[in-house]
Amino acid sequence: MSIIKPHNPWENNDPFASAERLENGDGFKLLQWPIKLWKISETAPFFHGAHLLIAADCVGFTYVPLHEKYTPGRIPLICCPENDFDVSTKLAKIISINDIRSVSVIRMDSKCCANLTSMVQQAIKISKKPLPLQTTTVFIDAEEVE
Repeated sequence: MSIIKPHNPWENNDPFASAERLENGDGFKLLQWPIKLWKISETAPFFHGAHLLIAADCVGFTYVPLHEKYTPGRIPLICCPENDFDVSTKLAKIISINDIRSVSVIRMDSKCCANLTSMVQQAIKISKKPLPLQTTTVFIDAEEVE
């Protein structure tokens, strides 16, 4: 059995240090950790000037080009609109507190993801910040519709 410890760019105890990109060896680069919406701090320094990518949990497992096509230059936050508590309120806090530049949503074409875009729209409305919003839907056969 092997244990893999993920690299933590914040472990030098300087929360305002510039975020290093985390690389998994395949070229995918992550700008921050954690990525789960309900776990992330609303005041994390990497949100300043960020473009957010709100992705349904299942997308990462069903749509292989997700990282290559959608995450570069964006802060990915994953959530499940059916199981996670109050997505709109948490996201509205992040948008209100920080200088967010845009929001993209990528969701599955499934009943449980049906409300994800409206949850993000509600968060933008609550924040009272006019932000561009782009939504992409991934179908089960991994066809994308923008």
